[in-house]
Amino acid sequence: MDAFDLDTLFRPFLSMSYFRPLTLFSFWLDVMLVGDRPGFLHALNLALFLVNVFLVFSICRRLAEILGSPHVLWRAFAAALIYALHPVMVETTAWISGRFDILATTLILGATRVYLSQRPGRLPLAAFALLAFLATLAKETGVMLLPGILCLALAIAVTRHEAPLSRAHLRSCLAQNGAILKTSLAVILLYAVARLIFEANSYLDYAVSVGRVVGYDKYPLPLLALEALKFYFYQAIFPFATMTPQHPLTMMFVPWSVTDILGNLVTLAALGALIFHALRRQSAAAWIFLAGMGYLVLVLHIFPIQISGNLGNERFLTTPLAFWSIAAALTRWEAIFAAPFMQRLAAGMNVFSPRLFAQIVVVAWLAMLAWTTHTTIPFWRDGVTLWSWSLQAFPRDGLSRQNYLGNVLKTAPEAAEKAVEYLFRQSGYLSAKESLGIANAFLVMGDPKALHYLDAVRNETKNDALNLHLKPDAESLRAKLSEEDIFLISHYHLLSSMSSFVLRKNPLTALEMNETAIWYLRGKEELTSKDTYAHDFRRAAYLYGLGFFDAANGLRDKLAKVRGVDREAINKSLKPLLDAYCKTEEPKTETPPEAKAPQTENMALRACEQIETAMATTTTD
Repeated sequence: MDAFDLDTLFRPFLSMSYFRPLTLFSFWLDVMLVGDRPGFLHALNLALFLVNVFLVFSICRRLAEILGSPHVLWRAFAAALIYALHPVMVETTAWISGRFDILATTLILGATRVYLSQRPGRLPLAAFALLAFLATLAKETGVMLLPGILCLALAIAVTRHEAPLSRAHLRSCLAQNGAILKTSLAVILLYAVARLIFEANSYLDYAVSVGRVVGYDKYPLPLLALEALKFYFYQAIFPFATMTPQHPLTMMFVPWSVTDILGNLVTLAALGALIFHALRRQSAAAWIFLAGMGYLVLVLHIFPIQISGNLGNERFLTTPLAFWSIAAALTRWEAIFAAPFMQRLAAGMNVFSPRLFAQIVVVAWLAMLAWTTHTTIPFWRDGVTLWSWSLQAFPRDGLSRQNYLGNVLKTAPEAAEKAVEYLFRQSGYLSAKESLGIANAFLVMGDPKALHYLDAVRNETKNDALNLHLKPDAESLRAKLSEEDIFLISHYHLLSSMSSFVLRKNPLTALEMNETAIWYLRGKEELTSKDTYAHDFRRAAYLYGLGFFDAANGLRDKLAKVRGVDREAINKSLKPLLDAYCKTEEPKTETPPEAKAPQTENMALRACEQIETAMATTTTD
């Protein structure tokens, strides 16, 4: 955003589901203060992470004081150390977009610390309400502060009563914390009203509407949610060999296999043990652990069924891990080691006592966490390195391949062929979508090698599927296409229009093919100007090539408004395409005879002489 734009700031994004104006405002503020400097954005993420580490220390210390735990400072230090060393925090801190999770966590932990201060009066309650509401505006996870606070209240209550939780204890806990819980509920209602005002669709409706991963829709949602929970438990305890930016469901979940069934049974047993210890054994640590689990509820519902089939992401542990670290530090280890079973075990051990053995295991575990974090950080230095890492773990994962290829073409398009070789070495194939990406890179450079990859797509796809628009019943045939088919076919025609423009120097044919690409795209519901931006953008270039400068300038102005940028930014995007069109030197690779259009060469030369002047012209609506 070039200037403060309230409408853009509060506009939902990603299928009208994500409503996160506070985090978007923080990005806008970054750009306004320091400009386009990624180093500052990374530094701010790191600063927020360090604040969160301090808040984990402070919350654990305060809870230890309230619960009467011994060694208060050591427990607080242990919780902060676990959180600081854990490798799942690398994604949130190193990735600029991790700001959504890390900022929401800062506000959630801040609100939690205010609650634990237990100071009477309106000022602490107002501070809690403000932090809680800001947390919801940073990310949807903030709405789970209500159950999180309730679990902490019960953790304190069971310690005071020293008896299994009863209805009387529950009523007493609710009465004592009535003001804070009512405030939390009011914050949720206020957030819901804000979503309605700014027309953000329901978060859960969005999750269901996207649809399940192909091939996994026959499995019940609770089973898939259990798989996600098992994944997050595992990543919290044993992340040493499973740290990657992508965790494809179809490659990690083998339905009804022995290992999967056993893993699910262990997960259910662990969950059951937590609930039992919380309700019957007066375990404050169990309630704190359940508080952390509450912040996973939304992603357990969503991620097993959508977002490229990804089972989960480490960044979603940013908030839960804070409470899990505190729960681990506040567990009554003294009581565990004093249990009769542990005493018998100690008597049977000649070298190590159970306490010493546990201390060695904890130190080794922390050392492995630190080493994994140390070795994980370098993979996040750039997109190519990051997705090469993911490809090594999942060579056939479509999202990893797509992101790897996209980053190569964005940062070093001249390395396109090397990227193709790498993908072939990993899996032995190149998908149609990947072929189109390579073709686009070569077209922008004006390299006829693009035709080879377009031909590969045509050979892989039946010609009838690419030419439905020529059939008498075209409309009905288009309606039967899937979203993915629409994208591929439309994109194929879009790039074919570019090849006519850049290689054949034939903007008229390019314009016609571009309209064909848009026709396929109209098979989607609720097509917007943003959906057609890539096509309208190229249409402007083709109009320049035809010499229709006034029309091209008008369309360029319209595109600038759609994107919310100035005309110069559109010019910079148009320039590579127009430069490729005006390229006069002979290409290194022979252009096929049918790719040439002699009758348009003079028109191209005349147009190129005037394009630069025309693009500098200012038009008004």
